[in-house]
Amino acid sequence: MRALTREGKKNDLIRRFAAYLTQDLASKDWVGEVGALFDYVKDEIRYQLDTTDTEVMSTAQEILLQGFGDCDDKAVLLAALLESIGHHTGFAALAFTDDPQRYSHVIVLVWLRGRWVTLDATEPQPLGWAPPGSKLWLVIFNQE
Repeated sequence: MRALTREGKKNDLIRRFAAYLTQDLASKDWVGEVGALFDYVKDEIRYQLDTTDTEVMSTAQEILLQGFGDCDDKAVLLAALLESIGHHTGFAALAFTDDPQRYSHVIVLVWLRGRWVTLDATEPQPLGWAPPGSKLWLVIFNQE
């Protein structure tokens, strides 16, 4: 996912689309930028499960063009959009059991106002919401 984010943030389509989604915001409205990109991925990219018994990973531009994906696809697209306009991101893999081999969900973290903020683009929830009941988090930051 880190490699897909790094590739995506440099992609011209992703960079231009992030700029398009944030073009009407005031300069340096970081919260507005994060919110606009988060809302787009949350509301306009349809959540769809992966192929049965197969983990499918797509590039950010593929996800944007196809308009659907599962949690890791939505996370890759959101992180690439955010990184393409200068926001620092990471991923949190979540487990809902005590077994660290059972990570079953991925969300994005974004550095905003001096702290890491959670972004779950698979649920109709606001910035900062994370699924209740997660017991283990594996955090991976996208900085090189």
